[in-house]
Amino acid sequence: MKRIQTALCAAALFGGGILAYAQGGFGGMPMGGFGGFGGFGGFGGFGGFGGEQNLPPAVDMTTLPERTDDSGFTMVKDLKPLDGIPEAMKFTDGKEVTPENWPKRAEEISRMYEYYMYGVWPDRKGETVTYLLPPSEGGFSRNTSMTIRIKRESTGKEGAMNVNVRLPDASKQKMPEHGWPYIVAMHGGVQEQYALEHGFAVFTINTGEIASDDNRHRGMFYDLYPYGEDWKEQTGVLMAWAWGASKVIDALEAGADKAMKVDAKNGIVTGVSRYGKSTMVCGAFEKRFKMVVPSCSGTGGVAMFRYLSKGKTYDFSSLGGQKAYPYGDNEQLHNLQTTGGQGWFNNKWCQFKDPKTLPFDQHMLCSLAADKNRYLFIIASCTGEDWVNAPSMWMTYRATRAVYEKLGIGDNLACNVHLTGHAVTAEDMRYIVDYFRSHVYGEKPELDLSKLTTSIFELPANKDPAFDQFGGTVPKVPITTPASK
Repeated sequence: MKRIQTALCAAALFGGGILAYAQGGFGGMPMGGFGGFGGFGGFGGFGGFGGEQNLPPAVDMTTLPERTDDSGFTMVKDLKPLDGIPEAMKFTDGKEVTPENWPKRAEEISRMYEYYMYGVWPDRKGETVTYLLPPSEGGFSRNTSMTIRIKRESTGKEGAMNVNVRLPDASKQKMPEHGWPYIVAMHGGVQEQYALEHGFAVFTINTGEIASDDNRHRGMFYDLYPYGEDWKEQTGVLMAWAWGASKVIDALEAGADKAMKVDAKNGIVTGVSRYGKSTMVCGAFEKRFKMVVPSCSGTGGVAMFRYLSKGKTYDFSSLGGQKAYPYGDNEQLHNLQTTGGQGWFNNKWCQFKDPKTLPFDQHMLCSLAADKNRYLFIIASCTGEDWVNAPSMWMTYRATRAVYEKLGIGDNLACNVHLTGHAVTAEDMRYIVDYFRSHVYGEKPELDLSKLTTSIFELPANKDPAFDQFGGTVPKVPITTPASK
C-alpha cells in the first residue's frame, strides 16, 4: 500500500493522476522537469544540470596510474603493437570463429571493450524499472512525457530520467498489428516529423540528466553506479547514455507499450556525433533494439582508429559536391584523451598511446550488433566531415560486412553516405524508414535499397584498395544519386 501511495503522490506532479506503473513503486525521489531542446540537438542535446557551482574538481584521467587487477587481461602498458587490423573472426588464441561459436567470440570482444575502453555495461537483472505517464482522458496525448524510475536492488539507490514522447496520428495512418515501431533518439533534430508521418513513435532521452558530458561523472547514472577505482566500477559516459536509451525498452516492457500502443520489440536507436558514438555502443550491448543507426560518429564510434584519410583527395561531383575535395585533420586516439573527451571512456582508455596497440578496432564493435533478427544502419557524410573521417567509417562498413556475410546475415547491414550534414538528414531518414519497413514488415521498398550496400568511396577515383582486404562481397560501383523525395 505504501508503494501505491508513493506512486500516487508522484503522479500529482503531473496533475493528480497516473496512467500506469509497474510493480515496484517509485520510491521517494523527486522528479525534475523535462529539459527543453537547446538548438540543434545533434550538438547540444539537453540540459541536465542547473549550474556549475560546487562541482567536484575535474581530474585529468591520463595522469592516473594504471592499476593492476585480477581481470586476466594484459595491462595497457604491456600490449604489443599489432600488424594490420585485428581480426574479428579469430579468437584471441588464434582459433577460427564460426557461426556456431560466434556468441563466445562476441562475448570475448564485449569484455575487451568493457575493460579497455567504454567501461562496464550494468546488468539490468539487478534493477527494478518503473514508469509514469500523465493522466489521460479518452485517449493518450500524442505529445507528452514519460518519467522512468530505476532502482538498483543491491544498494537500494534510485534515480529518474525524463523522456519526451511523440506518437503518430492513428487517424492518418494504419498502425501495425502489435503497435507502432519507435525511435529512441539521443537528442532532438533527427527528422522526427518525417518519422511520425510514416508511423514511428519517437522517444527523446535527456542525456545530460543521465550523465554529464565531462569527466566528473555526475548525473543519475553515476548516482546509481558511482565511478570508482576498480575497473568494474568505471563506466564511461558513452556507455551511460547507451544504458539510458535502453531504459526506454525496460519501461515499454513494463507496460508502457500497451499504454501508448507501441511495439516494444521494434525499436531503433539513433544519435549524431558523440551521441552517434553512444548509439553504436548501445547497439553493441543492448541486444533488444531491432535497428541501430549511428550517424557521423567518427573515432570512438564507427571510424577505424587505424585508418586516416587526412591528405587524401576525393571526387564528390556525382553527388553534387566538389570534383577534388581534400580531407583535412581526422579525429584520432589522442583527441579522445583530452579532458573534454576522456570522460566518455574509462581510466584504462587514457593509458593508450598508440592505436596499433589496441586489441580491437571498430569493425569489432559494429560486429557486436550482428544478429539474424537485428539490423545495423551506418550513416556518414562526405564534405565538412573531415574530422569524423567518413572514408574510415566506410572501411569499417566493409570489414563489418565481411563478418556479417560469414555469419550468413549480409542483408542485415546498410550504410548511407550523404553529401553533407553532421546529422540524420532527410535523405537518411527516407532510407531508414524504407529499409526498416522492408526488412521488418516485408513491405515493398519505395527506394533502391541496393544503394545502401555501396558508397561514393567505391568509385575508382576514391577507392582505397585496402577496403578489399577483409574479403566478403566487393560492392558494385555506386549509382550516386540522393534518395528520391
